[in-house]
Amino acid sequence: KALAEHLEKAGADSQKLSVLKADLEKLATAWTKEKSTDEQKAKAYYYTACALRRQLAFLNPLLNFDDVLVAARGTFEGSIRSLPRTNDGVGGHMSNQYFGFNTIPAGGLFVFKNWRGTPQVVDLLKDAVVQNGRWQGKKLENGSVATPDLSFDGKKIAFAWSANQAHNLNRYAQDNTFHIFTINADGTDLRQLTDGTEGDFDPCFLPSGRIAFISERRGGHIRCFASYLRVRNYTLFDMEQDGSDIRPLSYFETSEWNPSVNNDGMIVYSRWDYVDRENCIGGRFWIAGPDGTNPRAPHGNYPRPFSTIDAKQAQQQFEKEFPGIPWQGWGSR
Repeated sequence: KALAEHLEKAGADSQKLSVLKADLEKLATAWTKEKSTDEQKAKAYYYTACALRRQLAFLNPLLNFDDVLVAARGTFEGSIRSLPRTNDGVGGHMSNQYFGFNTIPAGGLFVFKNWRGTPQVVDLLKDAVVQNGRWQGKKLENGSVATPDLSFDGKKIAFAWSANQAHNLNRYAQDNTFHIFTINADGTDLRQLTDGTEGDFDPCFLPSGRIAFISERRGGHIRCFASYLRVRNYTLFDMEQDGSDIRPLSYFETSEWNPSVNNDGMIVYSRWDYVDRENCIGGRFWIAGPDGTNPRAPHGNYPRPFSTIDAKQAQQQFEKEFPGIPWQGWGSR
């Protein structure tokens, strides 16, 4: 009901909105009378409400587009938390998922047309041939796509691609790190922008015409996993749209992700911050100027003191959720 009220104020289609509001009232009235304790009946009401909520959300006037850009990809085995039986604390980790050796050679770059109805899926890389660089004359087949971004005029897409074929832990090389490419929205003019043994991903078009991105080029490693995995740092960089003039925008000590642009032209991104905190509660968003100057955390940079966190209780909860998997301190989480 709150969503319906919001959309009414936002100027959604009044005729379609009134039909869905009427359906919602019928459902609420029926449930008030029913109040069944039968689990299956309760689920039926719940899923019906979810379906109505979905239809309401699609009436949002901000959704005034027909195509959605998506990437499909996966990582080897997942993670110890989402798939405990693998005992794999590597593939699905927030940092490690962007190392090419952890990515499955499958998926791709797609456009969903008519996404509100019966979607038509368009494979943008199906017939595209790389126009320059090490992959010139070839298609990007049997690799993995990640982190696409759309230019402000909607005509160009930047994305990351890795040629990785197997789970080779700790192997950083040209063929199994992510590199940045661009392609026109119609699937033409596929170009390679970055290359090398350092991974590059998370491209973001800037108002200046340059592209911000995340890269391992900074060097160094984070503080976790030293016993079995040397996790590279990656931070914020930018470059020209042809891949030239690569320059660092951040010299931070740990991982950064997901640059975007806010309405003031500032770069918004996330950061894994170890400073003055315990490592598992330090994921925050940051902003910086378009040249990387004046980075700051607008939310305030300090969570509750570590002394207020019950480590013993956390260990007991972990051992309850994952019996047989040894607790290794906060890194286990």
